[in-house]
This record gives sequence, structure tokens and C-alpha cells, in this order.
Amino acid sequence: HMEASTWEEGCKVCTCQSGMIQCTPMMCPSTKYCDYGGEIHRDGVQFQPNSCERCMCDSGSVSCTSVVGDCPTPTCINPMMLPGDCCPSCPTSCGRHAEGAEWSMGPCHTCRCQFGNIECVIQQCPVLSCVNQHRLAGSCCPVCDVGCTFEGRLHRNGETFNSARNQCLNCTCQNNDVKCSEPRCPEVNCPNPIQHSAQCCPQCEDCSHGNLVYRNLQVWTTANGCQRCLCQRGNVQCQEIIPCRTCSHGVKVEGQCCKECMRCSYHGTIYRDRETFTSSRDPCQQCVCQRGSVTCTRVTCPPVSCLDQHRPPGQCCPQCPGCTDGLEQWTTGSSWQQRGNPCMTCTCKDGDIRCSRRVCPDVTCDNPATMADQCCPTCARCAYHGVVYGDGETVVAQDACQQCTCSRGNVECSEQVCEAVSCPSPVTRNGECCPRCVGCVHEGSSYEDGGSFTSQSNPCLTCTCQAGEVSCRRMECPSVQCTHAGRRAGECCATCDGCDYERRNYRNGERFTPVGSSACISCICQDGGVQCTSIDCPQITCHNPTNLPGQCCPVCQVCSHDGEEYEYGEIWYADSCTTCACDGGKVDCTSPTCPTAPCSHPAKLSGSCCRTCEMCELDGHTYSSTTTFPHPTEPCRICQCQDGNVACRSRPCPALSCTSPIHEDGTCCPSCPTSCTVGTSQVEEGDSAPHPTNPCLTCSCQDGNLNCTERCNSSPECSHPTDGRCCRDNCDGCHYRGRSHDNGEVFAHHRDKCRSCSCINGNVRCRLGQCRALSCSNPVHPAGDCCPRCPDTQCIHNDREYADQERFVDGCRQCRCASGSVTCKPISCDPTTCTHPVKDGCCRSCTGCRINHVDYQNGDVVPDSSSNACEVCRCLNGNLVCRARTCPVPSCSHPTMKGCCPACEGCLYNSISYHDGSSFESFENPCELCTCSGGNVGCERVVCSEPACTHPDTPVGGCCPTCDGCQFGSSTYDDGAIFASHDNTCLTCVCSKGTVSCVNKPCAEVACSNPSIGSCDCPVCSGCSYNGVTRRNRETFTNPEDERCSQCYCQDGNIQCESRPCEEVACHNPTFNKCGCPLCESCNYMGVTYSDNERFIDSMNKCNLCVCSQGTVQCIHTPCPAAECNPVVPEGECCSKCVGSCDVDGVEHEDGSIFPMASDPCSSCSCSQGVVRCIKLGCERSCSHPREEGACCPDCSGCRYQDTLYEDGQFFNPPDNPCRRCSCYEGNVLCRDTRCPVPDCAKPETPSGECCPKCTEAIHKCCGSCENCFYLNQTWSNGHRFQPNACQDCVCINGNIQCVTKACRPLSCPLNQQVHSPGSCCPRCANCSAVGYLFAEDETWISPMDSCLKCQCHNGVVTCGRTRCIVPCQTTVAVPGQCCPVCRGCTFNNMPHEIGSTFEANPMDPCEVCECSAIISDSPSMTCHRVMCPSLADCPRTCIVQPDPGTCCPTCASRCTYGTCGSHNIAIPHDNRCMSCECNANHTWLCSPTSCPPLDCPQSDRYTPKGTCCPICDRCYLDVENRNVASGFSWRVSECQSCRCDLGSIVCSTQQCPMLDCPHGMLTYKQPGDCCEECIDPSEGCVYDGHTVAPQHRWLVDKCTTCQCFAGENCVTQRCRMLMCNSDEAPSVTPGECCPHCIPRPASCVAFGDPHYQTFDGRMIHFQGTCRYLLTADCSRAAFRVEVENRNIGGDARVSWTDRVHMTVAHHRITVDGFYNVMLNGTQVPHLPLLIKPYIFIDKSANTLLINTHLGVRLSWNALQHHLQVEVPSSFKKKLCGLCGNFNNLPQDDLRLRNSRIARSDIQFGNNWKVLGREMQSCPDATPYNPCDGISYRKRKRANNACKVINSDLFAQCHQVVSPAMYFSACVHDVCACGGNEDYCLCDVLETYAAQCRRAGVVVRWRSSTLCALNCPSELGYVFDECGSPCKRTCANTNLPPSVIEEQCYMPCVSGCQCPAGMVEYDGRCINSMDCPDTISVTD
Repeated sequence: HMEASTWEEGCKVCTCQSGMIQCTPMMCPSTKYCDYGGEIHRDGVQFQPNSCERCMCDSGSVSCTSVVGDCPTPTCINPMMLPGDCCPSCPTSCGRHAEGAEWSMGPCHTCRCQFGNIECVIQQCPVLSCVNQHRLAGSCCPVCDVGCTFEGRLHRNGETFNSARNQCLNCTCQNNDVKCSEPRCPEVNCPNPIQHSAQCCPQCEDCSHGNLVYRNLQVWTTANGCQRCLCQRGNVQCQEIIPCRTCSHGVKVEGQCCKECMRCSYHGTIYRDRETFTSSRDPCQQCVCQRGSVTCTRVTCPPVSCLDQHRPPGQCCPQCPGCTDGLEQWTTGSSWQQRGNPCMTCTCKDGDIRCSRRVCPDVTCDNPATMADQCCPTCARCAYHGVVYGDGETVVAQDACQQCTCSRGNVECSEQVCEAVSCPSPVTRNGECCPRCVGCVHEGSSYEDGGSFTSQSNPCLTCTCQAGEVSCRRMECPSVQCTHAGRRAGECCATCDGCDYERRNYRNGERFTPVGSSACISCICQDGGVQCTSIDCPQITCHNPTNLPGQCCPVCQVCSHDGEEYEYGEIWYADSCTTCACDGGKVDCTSPTCPTAPCSHPAKLSGSCCRTCEMCELDGHTYSSTTTFPHPTEPCRICQCQDGNVACRSRPCPALSCTSPIHEDGTCCPSCPTSCTVGTSQVEEGDSAPHPTNPCLTCSCQDGNLNCTERCNSSPECSHPTDGRCCRDNCDGCHYRGRSHDNGEVFAHHRDKCRSCSCINGNVRCRLGQCRALSCSNPVHPAGDCCPRCPDTQCIHNDREYADQERFVDGCRQCRCASGSVTCKPISCDPTTCTHPVKDGCCRSCTGCRINHVDYQNGDVVPDSSSNACEVCRCLNGNLVCRARTCPVPSCSHPTMKGCCPACEGCLYNSISYHDGSSFESFENPCELCTCSGGNVGCERVVCSEPACTHPDTPVGGCCPTCDGCQFGSSTYDDGAIFASHDNTCLTCVCSKGTVSCVNKPCAEVACSNPSIGSCDCPVCSGCSYNGVTRRNRETFTNPEDERCSQCYCQDGNIQCESRPCEEVACHNPTFNKCGCPLCESCNYMGVTYSDNERFIDSMNKCNLCVCSQGTVQCIHTPCPAAECNPVVPEGECCSKCVGSCDVDGVEHEDGSIFPMASDPCSSCSCSQGVVRCIKLGCERSCSHPREEGACCPDCSGCRYQDTLYEDGQFFNPPDNPCRRCSCYEGNVLCRDTRCPVPDCAKPETPSGECCPKCTEAIHKCCGSCENCFYLNQTWSNGHRFQPNACQDCVCINGNIQCVTKACRPLSCPLNQQVHSPGSCCPRCANCSAVGYLFAEDETWISPMDSCLKCQCHNGVVTCGRTRCIVPCQTTVAVPGQCCPVCRGCTFNNMPHEIGSTFEANPMDPCEVCECSAIISDSPSMTCHRVMCPSLADCPRTCIVQPDPGTCCPTCASRCTYGTCGSHNIAIPHDNRCMSCECNANHTWLCSPTSCPPLDCPQSDRYTPKGTCCPICDRCYLDVENRNVASGFSWRVSECQSCRCDLGSIVCSTQQCPMLDCPHGMLTYKQPGDCCEECIDPSEGCVYDGHTVAPQHRWLVDKCTTCQCFAGENCVTQRCRMLMCNSDEAPSVTPGECCPHCIPRPASCVAFGDPHYQTFDGRMIHFQGTCRYLLTADCSRAAFRVEVENRNIGGDARVSWTDRVHMTVAHHRITVDGFYNVMLNGTQVPHLPLLIKPYIFIDKSANTLLINTHLGVRLSWNALQHHLQVEVPSSFKKKLCGLCGNFNNLPQDDLRLRNSRIARSDIQFGNNWKVLGREMQSCPDATPYNPCDGISYRKRKRANNACKVINSDLFAQCHQVVSPAMYFSACVHDVCACGGNEDYCLCDVLETYAAQCRRAGVVVRWRSSTLCALNCPSELGYVFDECGSPCKRTCANTNLPPSVIEEQCYMPCVSGCQCPAGMVEYDGRCINSMDCPDTISVTD
């Protein structure tokens, strides 16, 4: 840019000045135009940007309104906008699931489609602490097994019951264990509590008060004389003796009973009377102390207009603070310019900042720009879509097809013209204008844009072509239900149509032998599962059969040696020193062992077997001593033999004369070459040979160089040769004068026709024709003829006569008779096109071949005609055609060449030959591992471990995804890269170690307080968001928080709300409406609201009577009369009154005292203000047959029945009726009739003293009748209804009695106040208790605390109502004890009334009544009030009778019914469903509120049906079982208790058992599952399987069936369900149980044998390394590490076993060797057990050393059998590495190397995990070795026979749990390797298999005297146990609790020598625990 030049850059205008560029914002255009959505609209123009909005440009601002109205908020998370719709809507389905559909994803997953969203809920299972658990079929969560036996009864888990021996003992069966606890009794504060026999907790009868003890109902006065107290059953009730003057905040003075009311005590501060103060707790409370009472009123604060108010400390009213803009504080009224916005001027007013925009002048351009730090726009630059451009600068338009330029503030654009494209589907890219053709090329194939396809190199990738780019995603494979799902070639997902077994694929139905297994194992692939069986071999006839490699069954083989045949296994002597044997068809000869000779090259002399030093032997040649000889294999050396030692030296070489000497193999010195190589042949020096490819060249060898020349004969044997193969040297024809003639052909001379020429062997001879002599005398010589002829002369040729000119054939010549002479020429033949024609008659023909002077017919094979042995040459149409030999079509896909033909014995893959069974990488995809199997190459993708990140990236050329980068969308990002989300522009993402995390882009800060939400959910000030609703700028609306009283206004993102003004009122005590405006409709006085015309007593002065009149309160003072006694002002009253005592029967009682009445001990009386009130005492309980009569309350501790006294609980028969059985229960006699059997005779007789009649003679009737009913010793006719008692209605129906028990409504009074009326079923309340007094039913009284409160006792409930007073006079007198004021005199409306009369005060209102009495000094006085009507709550609304004229109160109809009161005992009013009414005996209704039952369901599930009172639920929640059950569902809680869900309430009922009186000799017995007992004969036996079983005998039929002889045969058989275990589970049988169950698959790794490793995932690995290896370790956090050291077995360096174990955990190093020596951190542990709290515990049990760690990692080591087992918890899943695999439930990838790749063999895998240490550097890698390959057939057969015991019936019970296949293969391997110690290795493997069975819950007793017998030292006290406890008792732990020992034991059981029961182990022997020293080794 030039100096002082100006240009536009985006929204800025830049200037070059003094070499510096300064840019300022461009001036914006005037507001007459609007820029909206990239389009310019003029002022006042309406436009519609889309179908859902209509907008208008108004002074530069665009305001839009919705065409269709506000859209509802979508309820789904993925709303979609359908074409043509304006509002987003939710999709109506979820893929293949319809809207609202619910489905299950397994027993624990429930999914639902709602508004297009799939919501899945996983059922959370509670943690069960019980040991025995099981999962029901189809259920998700396991449950605890049932089982608690307590006091001879079985209780279920969760059941709560009471002990039969102690009813106060509450027990619970939880987790198969019974826990009992005594009830929590409330604390008693009496000195001598009493506990009754039928109660569990003690109760108080006496009272303790003030360190003194008082009897029940005793009354006393407190020590200060201020209170009188009463003792009621341990509770003390006290009241003031002298009523104190009422003041709420009086000051308590010591020594006085009443508070001083001349001062006030308020919140700890004393205030003077009439003192005004502010509350210390609430500064808005202004209080005043008036006569001991504090009255506070709330301070009214002046209104403030600011929103952000604050209240200074200690002040009440809020104030408007100053303003702050985030950086500075501004005072109210100050103004300033807004930072960063020069166009805004702000002002602080009442705490709010109000900013206004500066008005700029209009501009004439359309796109003005604003310069930096300026407010108004100019036309010097252009502002376009937020970017400022300089004048003349090119403007970037949103439409790529427009080319725009900035010109003086205006953006001028023109359209771009696009060229036509030829493809059918052109694509226009983002940012481009013109379309173009786009396609995709991927892996050499072309794809259309938008097409989807499967990757050719990886079938697991689904790719899409989009705009020329290919994006691929990995296919999700469904889960399969088979155990060995296979994967087909070219397919991604494994299916059950094939099998994957040990990383090899097999077709469905294919049989195979597993790799590495015995050939006698045959497996079959069946629907994705693999089943393996052993092959049964047929019988053989030979004596010494052999077993061929790869075959299972032996065959008969013989050996041939020196012309003789020998049978398999036969041994013979080949010579005097050699012994030979026949082994598998091979001759194996051995010689005797000879002593080592003292020389280096001893020789074997003739006749001797051993070598000697008398001669020398070198490379099979024998030399005499002192002989010099050339080295037999190294010609460059000369050797000498001396006393059996050979010394050699180099030989000297002669000089050569040639220039290119060579050094031939087998020669010492270089020499001149003697031959040359021509093709595959050698040509000697000076010789020649044809060229191998060009037959026309001849090559000669000279000095080793090959010289080739044309192969032509320069001097052929003929003069006119024809063309041969290379040149003209063929004498089999003639080439003459440019023409070729066949051999023997005669042809005319080219010039002299009288001459004839002939071709003979390449030579042409021409001569004149010889004219024969004519016999005629007149010959003629025609012109042109050569010879004369006789006219018309015949010819004779070969004794035949031919006419003149006759033509004939003579052999191979064509002849003619001419003038008596015959001329012949060879027959003309067609030329041949073949190379080897055969002569066919006179001509050559291609019907055969002549090769090497031999003729062959067409199609014949020509032997020895090709130098290639794989070619076959045939004669075809005269040509020698050589073709490759025809081979049979191989049955495999990648055969190798065997000789000339392909064979399936290996694989040819990518031009590389592989042996059968070998594995290699795929050349097409390095991520695939291929295997050659029978000529077929099967490739499968390398199984990658699941990365620990969410967006792993697969590097270029890599196989597995890693966390070094991120794959997000279709793009790849480096670690640490920050980028924008590809599908959401509002998100910023970062790649961190393979995981992409996205967050919302940060939003710019806004200056407004109520911004609306713009794009990317960022706040903007162009609108307002208030109370969840978005408002447009400058919109006025009603305040949603206060719709009636305030309105709000939106201004630039700020909400301003203000109250609506109130109208002024003229009253002094107005109330206020919701808006705070005063109303004169009622009065607010001292904080209390009174209705208009309501009269009330002044709360500040009880002597003032006030009235509310149209918002103003007027009060007048009421004077008190003079008192004639010592006045006492009662609390809450104005005037004082007298308080006196009561005189009853000559005894004076103080006021307020309670005392019994002397004449009626069953009554209790009280004295109140001189009035005596007495009521009957309510008894605690009542009974029908009390022990004693005459007392106030009955004595129910026994029963008196028919003048006989019975104790509580005693059973008896009444003397007058032996057929009744009675019992005494709490004073009640309960009797029932004895049910006698119906005698089957016509005249039964009843013996004396007995109840039931008996038949005296034989009877034959046996059956009864159901026509009538026999009940309660009475016969009832069918259909008869009767009431056996007051609470039951029964009916007889077809011999069955059906009874309905009447339900009693709940009562509100306590149980001790409920009584039963004679003949009634339900109880009723006896009396009411209020203010310390007892009141009888329907009694009415005035409350002693408030004289205006009138109360009534009804049904035990106290209801009170307030008296409303009427003042008919101007001057009244307040009388103490009276509610209403008193008027002097009884004149009303100028009419006098007498004392005692009652009259109506208002003729229009009969409820206003006045009474004339002598209250004031015996003079007439008048009081008026409104009549208090009795409560009609018990009367239905339809039965209320309105008052008659002149009467006040409504009444209830005397015979009110709901229909007919008599046939309906219970009714519910239609107008109040919450009332329940009962018909009384007088046919009136007694109504009470309905008591709703408690609900056992969540609050959200409750609802109240229409027309009902109580809420209900459709289900119940069972808290114990943590589940919901539907209404109507029933279940058994215990044997006698059952519950059901009744509309949300759990209703439980207990079965009542009848009283049993079993005959003599019979017992009561309760059948399992029954509630009640029955009488049974215990001496009755049983018959089982034809045998008699004694009573009480129990026997076990099998482990699933148990029987017992008791009350008849009782057998229970357990049925096992079909067991389907998951892939990570295994079946297991608990000892003693019948059925197997699934348990988590044991995460254990086992190393055994020589050695074999069974990984955590169950794969068997055979590896015989002799170094130190990593067995397993935590490769993610290095929490632990286990290493093993292997050593050789005997002298065989190729076979090893585990000899030493190293473990590192919790910074401790533990080493265990083969002698059970334990080293801890380099120091030997002297004795075991060893405890390192809390990390490690080490102990030895039998032959097993146990190591337990705090991580749950456990190790067991049997050094005698070299057996090591490591267990890990599930928390280490996918975190392990080493020889034990990675523990991910995938055995296919257990051969994973350190570099995460999969090893091709066990040997490669084992060597890779060798521990690389200083001591291991010289340890060599292991090599492949199978010990069974190097031994004889006899030994192999013996190994197979010995190991077959694993597959025999001895271990049959374990075969279903632990497959024996892998252990059988390992057993054969070990027995082959053990040599002479075969039994040791056999027992090692058998013990390993038995140990795995014990882990699965199956104990096999497999040892015997002939099989692996184990003898224990009985002299030391040991015995052998196959399944002994690993928690052995030793002297070290004999004093520890069993639970402490069991925490360290984790094996189910171990086999070995154990101490008998009662003995412990010490110092290698079993001793009595009493003889133990107290020792244990503990390391802190």
C-alpha cells in the first residue's frame, strides 16, 4: 500500500501512515435499511424469510412474528423438523420399535420408546449378604434361599415372629440366621414400676415428683405453695392454685407464684411498662411493653423502585445501592460512557444502570462501516456480514456464485457463470459455486457418490462414498448363543454356523482332531459348539503293532534289513557289535557303549566293536599310523595320521595360464574352466551344442566362454536344397529356378519342353526325352512335339494296353499314352501345414506324425519327446504338441506342488509355500493372521484388546486401535489437538489420549441482566428471558410472578418491573389485598384481621371492647364491678373474681382438687370455683366372668364360672355339661361344644360321664349328608340364617357354614376408655378427658381457660365452639366468669323483663337471645348472645331439618335413614364421602369421620377415586423384598400368616388354630408348610419299596431325594432345572446339594506337569522353557507380580517343570522353592504361619502352601507335584499379562505378546515372557519338542492307556463340570517325557484334574492302593483325607476364633495328610491342643 492510501479489510478501514497500518471499525449504514439473513431490506418493508415467520424492517431493526403461533416445547431429545412444518416435532417411532412400545433386553433391562427416544432402565439388584442365593427363572436379581430353623419350626428369610417360649422376644430370620431382641420399653420415671404377666414392659403405678413418691390418684401441693398436683398412673398433672394475672411476658420474681406484670421480659431483656423498643431478633418489629405483655407491629417501609435492594445491618427497610458495572462503583445519578462501546451513555439510577444509544446522522450508502473507537458509521468502507472491507476490495459473499466488490460503502455483486458438466449427478462442494462430477475410488474399485459398500480388505468395515471421500465405520456384531462361534471367510461376525476352536475355523458338521491334542481325540462342530470324544480302535492281528504319527489306532508294520523281514518290535544282531530293532517300519540299530579313546581320531578295527588309537579314522576313511594322505572332503588340505591323531595342512596350488580361472567345489586350487553352460546343459571345452531357445544357432565353448553362430550347412550334400528350419540346407526337395519341387518330382524344363528334369534328393537333373523306336513305317512329327509318333497308335505299359492320349496312374505317377508312347510325372500333392507329416500313400498327410523315424497315429503319446518331465507330448494333426500333465483338481484353495501336480499337503500363498498347520501374517492385510490347514488358507482378524479410551485411532499400517490419537467422525486427530465438532458448531473438542471430550464454546459476556438465549445457547441482549419466557425488546407484559399487582418492561436484555398504583382510602385500620393496596371492607388491628361489624376484646387491654366499622376500629372501656373478696384476675380476663372451695358431705375440698366420692367409690369428683362435678370412672378392662364381684372395676385375673374359681389360662369341662370344653382367658370363659362323630346306628347310647353317643351293636352306615349343617352342637337347616354372637351373621349352605364378621369403626379414644355395652359387638368411648377433667358422654361445659368457649363430649371426642356476644346497651359491665358483657337493668326496647326470663333480642333473628338475671348485686341485669347450635356432624346433610319460624337451630330428623335404617347397618352420605354413619338402636344415625387405612405405596402412586374419601394405590411396595406387587396379590409371610395387597394397603391375617385334645398315645404334629397342628399316631410305621420302616426313621434315597417315616411316608425329591450358564460362568455343585448352579467362572491360572499352563480364560498352553518367566502381573497399576523358575526334568534338557515361585506384592518380595522354604525380602522365614498385617498371610496345609493377599490375589503351591495355582478377583479383568493370559473371557487372544500382537505358537509366546535380568541373559530360548515323538510305540501306547483313567467312569461325575480333554492330552505328554518315572507324572496330572473338580464342587475319591496311593505317617498321628479343610488347626491358631482363620483360607478343600478331629499340628506331628505352646509369627 502506498503512503496515505486507505482501504477496507472486513468491517475495518485501514490507512498506511509512516509505514504503519492503522485500522478502525467501518461506519455502519443508517437505520433506514435492515440486514437480515444476508439480505438488505428497506425501511417499512415487510418480508417473510421462511414459511413460519413474517418480519418487518423498522428503522434498522427487524421485528418478526410467528405465523402459526408459539410452538410447544418438544418432549424428546431429538426433535425433527418435517418438510412444510414450522414447529419441530418428535419422531413417532424408534427404528423398528413403535411409539409407546416396551420391550425387554434381557431379564435386567427394560426399554421403552417414548417420543422417539429409547429409554432403558436397568434393574438395580440389592446387595445380598446371605450365603445361599439363587436366581429364579426369568428374574434379574438373585434372592436368598429360605431357611431358618428356630425352636423346631422353619421360618423364611425376612420373616418376623415371636418366640414360643418368650412372647416378649421378637425374632427375625435374616440371611439364614435368627436374631432375637427384646422389645424396647419406654423409660419409666417411677421408683417402683410394675410388669403384668400379659405385658412385656413395666408400667408406672406411682409417681415421682420433687424427689418424693406419690401413690396413684394422690393429690398434693408443691413446696412453694403455687401448684396442686395429681398422680395418674405415673404421670404428674399440676395446675396453679392461685390464678395469676394474665400477662404474656411478665417478669418472674423469686418467692412469688405469679409473674410481675408491671415489667416485660422479652428475649432476655427487661423493659419498663409502656417502653417502646425494636426487637433484637427482627429489626422490622417495633414492640411496646404494656402491663407485662409485649405487642409488636411490623414497620412499614417506604417503597423503593430499584430491583437490586440491600438492607444495611441492623436496619429494617431496604435501600437502593449504587451501581457497579463489574469494574467500578457508581453513585446514583452519575453518568459515564460505556467501555468498548462509544455509542452508549450509561446512568446510575436507584441501583440500576440505564444506558442510551447516541443518535448518528444518516448515511447515503447501503453498507457503511464503523471505525474503531467511533460510534457512527461512514461510507469510506463497507461492512458486510460482520466483516469490514476497504473501498475497492473484493468482498467475500455468502453465495459462492456471486462476485462482490466494495465501492464507497456499497457492496456491488455480479453472478458467476458455470460451465455445463457431463456426469448425471454432479456435486457442488461447500464454498464452491459450480457443480462438478465427484466419485470415490477405494481399494481399486469405483463407487458412486452416496453409495455404501463393504470393504474388500476388511469385511468388518461398512464404507460410504460421500462427495468423493470414503468414510468407514466398524460393523457391530450381535451376540451369539453358542460357545465356539466361527467366522466364515469374507465375513465379519462370528455365527453359530461354524466353529472357532483353538483359533482354527471348522465348518458345521466337520470332524477334526484339535491341534496339539492326541490323534485319538475326535471333535465335531455342531451349531457353533464343539464336542470331543475318544476314538475306539479295532482289534489287530499282529503281535507288535505300531502307531503311525498323526494316527490314533496302531497298525501292523514290518521292517526290511539286509533282505530279511522283521516284525514290529523284533530285535536282532546285524553284526557282532550292532543290535537292531524294528520300530514303526524303520530299523533302529544301536551299538554298545565304548570307553573314550585318548586320541582325537581313533579308528574301529576289523573284528572289534570299539575304537582304538592304533589307526586314524577321518570322515569314514581309515588310515594307518604315520601315513600322509589328502583330506577326504577338503582337497586343499594334506593330513598325516600319527597314533590316532590327524594333523592337516593346506596344499600349494600351481600357476594357471588362462585369464578367467574358476574355483570349483571339491577342489583346492583354481583351474581353467573345462565346460560352458548352455541352458541346463554343460558343453565341454571345444565342443558345440545347439542354442536352448533358438534352434537356428549353434554355440561352442572356448576358454569357458560360449560363442553362438547361425546353424547352417555351408556345403550341403545336394546342389539344389530347399529351405530347412533355419536356412536352405534341406535335401528332401529341390529349389530350382525359383520354384520348389518335391523329392522324385519330374518337371519340364523351363525353356526346352523336350527336356525333362527330375528332383532327386536335392539334385536336379535335366535331359532330353528319349524317343523310342516306332514300328510304323510312316511316323509323323507333329509341330511342337519332341518325338515322332505313329498315327493312332496304342501304348503298352507294364503289360497293359492304353489307347492313345489315355491318362492313367502308375503308383505315385500320372501317365499319358501319346502316339504309342507313355509319359509319366509324379502326382501333384497339396502342401502340408504340420511340422511332422506322415506319408499317406503318395503324398504327405497331417493325419499322423513321423518323429525320429517312427510313425505315430493322431492322438498317440510320444515318449521321451520333451525335456520337461512335467509335460506330456502328443501327436495332434501332424504336430508334436506338449502340454502340462493333467492333474486331478485339488480339493483345497491354496495347494502346493508335489512333483508336477498340486497337492493339499501344504499351502502356496502369495508365491510362498507354507507347511500344513503353520500360521503366518496375511500379505493383503497385516491385521489378519492366516493358518494353513489341508491346503486351505483361513485368515481372521487379529483380536485386539479393548482400548481404554472412547475414540481410539488405528495408525497407518497398524492393526489395533491405540489411544495415541483420536478417530472422531470421519477425521483423525493427533493427541492434544483442539478442533470444532463436526456435527455441532457450538462445541469445541479436544483429543486427549484417545478420548474426545467436547464442551460448549465459551459465550461472550453480556452487560444486560436478563439476556435471552441466542445461538449456541449463548446469552444476547437483543431480547429478555424472564421467568422461563423469552420477551422481545421493548415488550411490555404482566409480571408472571405477580400478575395482579405489577407489570414489567424488556429493554435491551434488562427487565424492569414496577407495582401498579393503589387508590387512597379514608379508613384508619384498613386491610390490604394481595397487591398491598388498602381496603376498607374489614379491619386490621394489632396484626389481627376482623370482619366488618365484628366485636372483639382489645388484645392490648382486655377491658376494652372494640368493633370494626368499615375499616376503622372503635374501642370503649368496660368498667369492672367491685369485688367483695380478695380479687384474683384470671389469666386472659379483664376483671377479678372470687375463687372458693367446695363442701361435699361435710368435707371441704380446695378449688381445683380431685377426690373420690365417699358414697360411690366408682366416681371421681372435682372442685372448680365452688362447683362439684362427678363422673363414673372408666375401667381399664372388662370381662364376662370376673374373679370377684362388687368392686368398682372387675378383677379379670381369673374366672368364676358356676361358683367355681378357675385360674387364667386353665382348661376345664363344666360339671353340668361334659360335652363342652371351656377355657379361662383374662376373666372371660370361652366354651365350645365337642364335635361328636355321627354314629352309624339307629339307637346309639351315651355312656355315663361321657359326651358322645356310641353304638352298642354292629352298624353298617358310613356316609353323612350335606342337606343340613351341624354347627355349635346344633343342626341348622339349609338356607337358615342365624347369629352365633353379636359380631357374626352366619348361613347354612349345602352343609357348609359361611359367616361374616361385622367390622367395627375405629374410635378416637384410647383403649382404656373404650367399653362394651351388653349385647353389642363394637366398643364405644366411655368419656372424654379435657383440661385435666373427665366428662361423661354428651356432657356440656364451659372451658375454665376461656369463658366464651363452650365444649361437648360426644363419642369420646371433645368439640368446642365460641360464644358470640351481642351488646344491646351503650354502657356495659364486665362480670368475672361471664363471656358476654352485662347491661344494668332488664329493659329492652322500652319493655321490662323479669329476672330469670329469656327473650329474643331481634325479631328477625331468633338466634339472638337475651337473659335477665341477678348477676350484679342481686339487681336485674341483662346479657345477650347468639345461640350456639348443637353439632350436626353426625347427621347427613339430606336429613337436616331447617328451623321452623321462630326457632333458631336446625335439627336432625328423629328417624333419619338412608333408605331404611334397620336393614342397612352402615351407610355413607352422598354429600360427604368421608363420613360413615351407623344406625343406632333408636333408628337414628350416628356418624363419624371415616378413618383411612395407612397406605404402603409411594406418594406419587396415590389417587382418590371419584365419589370416595380415601386415597388408594394400584400396587403395594414390599419394603423387605424391595419390590412392588399388584393389588389383589396374596403371599404368605409365615405358615400361619398371609397378606394381600388391597388397593395400596397391606392387609395381613393370622390363621386361628383350633384347640386340640389328642387321645392318649397320640401327639400333636404340624406338617411342613401347615399352620395348625393335628393329632397323629407316632408309633405307626411305614412301608417303603416293600420293606417296613420303623417310625421316625429317616433315610436318603439319593442326594436329591429324602424320606422320613412320620405320620405316613413323606418323601421329597428335588428337581433340577435346565442349567444355562453365561460365557463368564461355570456350573458347580455344592457338596451335599442335588443340583448344579452357575457361579462366576473361577479366575484361576494353573501351572502343572512339565509344565502346562491353563490360563485365566481356560486355554491350555504347553511350554517347556527352563528360564525365569512372568506368570502373571497387574500390567495396568503394577499392584502385584508372580514369576516362576523352571528347571530340567532329570537329564533331558528339553523338558522342565516349575521349581521356584517369586511373588511381589505390597512392596514385599516372597520366594518359595521346591522344599517349601519361604524367603521374605531376602530373609528366610523360620516357621509358619506368617501374618503381615494387613497385606499377606502365609500358611502350609498338608502338601499345599497358601499365600493370601489383601488384593484378593491368592496363590497355592504344591512343591511335591510342582503344581501352582493363582487366583485373582474380577477387579483385575482385562488388566493382566503373562503366561496366564489377559483375563478377558476370550481364550482366542491368550497368546498375546508384549507388543500386543498374537503369537503364532506356544513356544513363541512362552519365550516372549521370559524375565530379562542379569542372571537370565545366558538362558536360551525354548525350542519345539514333543516327547512322544522320540519314543517307541510301546511307550506311547502305555502312556495313552495310563492316561485313559481321566476319561473313565472313575472321574465321570466331574466330566460335566470340568472337561477332561485338555488334561488327557497333558497327561500323555508328561508320561512320555517322564521316562522310567511314569507313575509320578501320571499322579501329578490326575491330582491336578481332581483339584479342578474340587474347585467346581465335585469331590472324586480316585486314589486306591494301585493308583497313586498316598501313605500318611500314622505314627505321627496323620490320616489321609481327599477333601480336607485348608483351615488347619495348629498350635499357632488354636486360640483364635474360627472366623479369623477362615478369612485366610480360600480353597474349597485340599487332599493330603490331616490331623484327626480334636488334634492340632505342631512340629510336624498331631498333638492335643492342651499341649501347645502359645506361639505365632506376626510381622508388622
